[in-house]
Amino acid sequence: MDQLDLSTPPKISNLQELTRYLAKLQHRIQDLEMENKSLRNSLEALDTKSNDIIEVLRRRLPNSMLFSDSFFLRALAVWGHFTAIQMIVSFFFFLLAIALGMMGIFNQLALPPH
Repeated sequence: MDQLDLSTPPKISNLQELTRYLAKLQHRIQDLEMENKSLRNSLEALDTKSNDIIEVLRRRLPNSMLFSDSFFLRALAVWGHFTAIQMIVSFFFFLLAIALGMMGIFNQLALPPH
């Protein structure tokens, strides 16, 4: 395909040159319309794929405030998770302290050998 020089206006001196120039323009318009159509089709396919990916992520992610759009709700969710794990860990340390304390009490209560 002949490339048109669009930076300068064409110098047309007779009807044949005008007809040739218009035919080139028409051919260029057809090529651009075909390219535009293929780009639209690929964009629609891409939109469909991205929507499918978003839907898969929505189904796979848990329904939690950690994924909320609101910063405040996400902060509350993080604080709640932190508080819950802190209570769980503290409970195990409490049990360990009780066990060690009981061992100390039992050692003091042990009867001395005769």
